[in-house]
Amino acid sequence: MEIRIRVAGDCFHGPPPKPGEQSSTAAALQTRLNTLSRTYPAIQPLTVDGIFGPRTRQALRSFQALFGLEIDGILGEQSWASLSGAYHQALASSPLPAEPAPPDPCWQIGMTGVRIRVLQDQLRTIRSVLPQLPELTVDGIFGGRVAEAVRLFQKAAGLPADGVVCRPVFDALQKFYRAAFLGEPAALPSQPPAEKSAAPEPVISHSQKEESAMPSADHQSQTVSYPGAPVGPGSSGREVELIQFRLNTVQPFYTPMTHLQPDGIYGSAVTSQVRLFQQMFHLVSDGIVGRTTWDRLTEVYTAVLQQNPPVMTPGQPAVLLRSGSAGSWVRILQAMLSVIHTGYPAVPSAAVDGIFGYQTDQSVRAFQTRFQLKSDGIVGSVTWNRAVSVYTEVYTGTPPAPDVYPGTPQRPGSRGASVLKIQNWINTLVPAYPPLMPLKEDGCFGPATEEQVLTFQRMFALKADGVVGEKTWNKLVQVQKASDPPALTSVYGGA
Repeated sequence: MEIRIRVAGDCFHGPPPKPGEQSSTAAALQTRLNTLSRTYPAIQPLTVDGIFGPRTRQALRSFQALFGLEIDGILGEQSWASLSGAYHQALASSPLPAEPAPPDPCWQIGMTGVRIRVLQDQLRTIRSVLPQLPELTVDGIFGGRVAEAVRLFQKAAGLPADGVVCRPVFDALQKFYRAAFLGEPAALPSQPPAEKSAAPEPVISHSQKEESAMPSADHQSQTVSYPGAPVGPGSSGREVELIQFRLNTVQPFYTPMTHLQPDGIYGSAVTSQVRLFQQMFHLVSDGIVGRTTWDRLTEVYTAVLQQNPPVMTPGQPAVLLRSGSAGSWVRILQAMLSVIHTGYPAVPSAAVDGIFGYQTDQSVRAFQTRFQLKSDGIVGSVTWNRAVSVYTEVYTGTPPAPDVYPGTPQRPGSRGASVLKIQNWINTLVPAYPPLMPLKEDGCFGPATEEQVLTFQRMFALKADGVVGEKTWNKLVQVQKASDPPALTSVYGGA
C-alpha cells in the first residue's frame, strides 16, 4: 500500500524507505534524527547520505523507544508524525520530554537494546537534580554502573534499592525525568515522595494541554468562521480575545513573536504581533485581521495543535537589512538564522531581539560565506531569498538538492528537493526579471510553478513546455549564479 508522507512546507510521495534504499525521504529522516540527537543522546548521530541503512534504522528504533512507539525500525505514518512533532518542538527551543513505554516486566543487569539506551538517557537527565547519580555512557548496555545509578535513584525516591527497574521504579523515574527535563522543581532526595494508593498520574499530551487552555465551548463556537468584518486597532471583545489566544498558542513555535496579554483589547501590541505574523506568512502587512489573515491564522493555529507547525514563508523586506537596522524583518531574519544554525553549525545563531547588531552581522557574514555569496553582512534580495530557502530546507528536514541536473525532467506533479530548488531559483531571479512572479517554496510542482517555468523559458528562448528538462535546468543554474543578470533573449527584450 502506498503511503503519502507530508512534511511541513514540503511533501514526499511513496512507500516508507526500504533497508539499503537511497531516497530523499531517508535523507529527511536522517536530518531530523540528527537535530533530535542533540537533545536526546539515545539517538545516534548519522551521516546524511539518504541511505536507509542499519545505523539509520537503529537511530529510528531509538526514537521509537523514546516516544513509546512500536520499535520496528520502519518509518510508518505514526512514526513520521511523532518524529515531525518532536523535530519542530526542538527547533522551537521547546523539546518534548520522552514518553517511553514501561518495562515488561523489568529491566536489569545483562539486558541490552534501545530501551536501555532510553533508560540511560533519562538517568543522565535526572542527574541534574540528583547529582549523586554516576555519569553514564549511552551505549544500550545494562551493566554495573547503570545498576548503581538505579539503586541511588531508588534510595532518593524512597523505593527498595535493588537496581532493577520494574513498573513502580519506572513510574518514579518518569516523574523525576520530566521534572528535570522541563526544569520544574523535583522532590528533594532527603524528602522522598510519599506512597500513593492511586494510579500513577497520567502523562498529559500536548493536545490535552492545549484543550485545557482553550476558551469555553461558547467561546470556541466563534472560532469557526470569520466574524464578517476586519478586526483592527480600537476593536475589543471576544474576537480580539480569540486573536490574542491563537497568536499566543502559535508563539512558542515562532521565535520572532512575543507573548500578548489576553485582555480582549486590540492595542499597539496586538497590532505589532499581527503585522509580524503577516510578514512571516507573506500577507499584506497592515496589522489588521481581515479575512485572509483570519484564515491563515486559523490554519497555522490548527497545525500547531496537531504538532505540525508550518514553515514560515516570509515575503521580502522593502529595504536592505544591515548593521543598525531594527524591527520585525530583523526578528524574522534572526529566527531563520537560528534554525539554519541547527543544520549548518558554521553559521552561528543570532539572538531574536529585532536589533541588527554585531552578533547578527557575524551570523549573516558566516551564512554568506557558507553559501558562496558576497560576504558583506548586508541582506539584500539574493541573501534574503537564499536564507529563506536554506531555512525551509532545515526546518522541513529536506536536504538541499544539488545543482547538477537530477536526471529526470521535473514537470507538473513532481515533488521533492529538486522542485524546491527550482522554486527557489525563480524567486531569486524575481527582482532582476520583473516578468517572473514569486512562488511558494513547497517542493510541489503545481500550476503556479508551471506558469513561472513557462515564463522563464520564453524569456531565454527555450522550448516553452513548462517542463524543466536538462536545458532549462542548466539555464536556471547559469542565470541564478551570474553576478550580473544575463540579458533576455526573447520577446521580453534584450539581446
